[in-house]
Amino acid sequence: MIKDNKESIIAASLVSLIMIFIIIAPPDVKEAIESKRIEVRSQILSKLQKLVFNEEEGKTSTTPHVEPPIDEQYSDEKPSIPQPDNQTKKDNQTQQSSQTKKDPRLKPETKPEPQNTKPKPRKDTVEEIDVTKFKNGFHWSEVPKISTKKELVTYLKKCESAGVSKIPVQYTKGFWVGADELAGGMILFCAILEVEEMYDDDIDGRIVYHAHYYPGSKVATAYLTKDTSNLNSEEMKLYNVAVEIVNEANKNCKTPLSKELYIHNVICNRTEYYTEENWEGVPRYITAIGALIDGRANCQGYSDAFYMLATMCNFKVGRVSGSGRGIDHVWNTINLDGKNYFVDVTWDDPTGSKNYDDGYSTTYVYFNAPVEIMQTTHVWKREYEFEQFQESMDKNYFFLSPEFSDRGFYCGSAEEALSQIARKIVENNGTRFFVMSPYDGRYAEGSSAVQYVSDEIYSKYSQWIGNYYLSTTNLGNKYISFLVIY
Repeated sequence: MIKDNKESIIAASLVSLIMIFIIIAPPDVKEAIESKRIEVRSQILSKLQKLVFNEEEGKTSTTPHVEPPIDEQYSDEKPSIPQPDNQTKKDNQTQQSSQTKKDPRLKPETKPEPQNTKPKPRKDTVEEIDVTKFKNGFHWSEVPKISTKKELVTYLKKCESAGVSKIPVQYTKGFWVGADELAGGMILFCAILEVEEMYDDDIDGRIVYHAHYYPGSKVATAYLTKDTSNLNSEEMKLYNVAVEIVNEANKNCKTPLSKELYIHNVICNRTEYYTEENWEGVPRYITAIGALIDGRANCQGYSDAFYMLATMCNFKVGRVSGSGRGIDHVWNTINLDGKNYFVDVTWDDPTGSKNYDDGYSTTYVYFNAPVEIMQTTHVWKREYEFEQFQESMDKNYFFLSPEFSDRGFYCGSAEEALSQIARKIVENNGTRFFVMSPYDGRYAEGSSAVQYVSDEIYSKYSQWIGNYYLSTTNLGNKYISFLVIY
């Protein structure tokens, strides 16, 4: 490469000397020199061409070599570039415009749609996972990791709906909900959970629950799916009893509220309260079998019976676990007109007796009760409420329902309520009715309420009627409920 560069410099110098000599030489010499100049120039161009081809060790130029014409006159001036006139400019613009026009036969170009950069949800998330596969076993790699209470509630309900008997729960590190808290939270609708296995490592907390499904839940599912193959002999007996009750409700009740009330009263009239301090497994009295076949049940049996019958009547129902006046307790929820209410059939059967087909043993304080009524006597973990519950009394509550106004009503004060009771007794307008009013300590005891009614009957109606029964229920010093039977 160095050698070639030297030769180029020498050649360029010779050309310069020849140019100077040409200027001062005579004409005949100039002609000879000109001929020699053309020859030398050709040699120089040949040398330059070789340099282009050998510049980078095997790297060649793609620019083609053009040999200049022999008669080209040398000039130090730069060649001039001809400029187009105005007409030529217009022609060029027209040609460019025609080239940019698209052929109408071609499909229009479409810009590619921007790709969604949002990551797709994992297949094993609580929302996406198919829990039915857990019915035949599971592997921990398939179990979603739970990090919030809402995810836990959603996941457990999905497992219940699918009928999974062994429910695996996997918590993320730092989050844990124990079995005791589950038992006291508003989570489960259909089953009692028993801890079968528990793991605790540095990564995740893992627990396997054995779900004991209530017979009432199983019967309701069998009725709606028209498949009784999963019911045992005792559950089939319950199934037949439940179908008979539901058929009567559908036949005799014209509205959803009247149908719900019919179910409510059937349970109260057929069941007496019964419980034991210590029990294992799933005894009959904590199920709908105890309530409707054996005729005795605790609060779980009452709520299982209501869940079963109401579900079979196409109501959306659930269960709540908490406490009532400091004692562990279970009751129900129901959805009406898109609103959620509470129903406590156990506490609406205060005498705990049965075989009163006239309904004397039934009250309706907790029939479609709102939060403001329930929280006067009941306690539950509201952080597990992921659905809104009706806060105040409305037309679906028994004492405000126009449908039940002949049997129950609400008054603005306790004295107004007792005056209405006296009037109805004198008019002999019904043999049983229910009245509610704001709390008044003077009439919280049944004896003082009876005395007021008796005095009212005598002073206003000049009568003496003593063959009536009046009881009071104090709702957390906020409301009083009066039950009148005569």
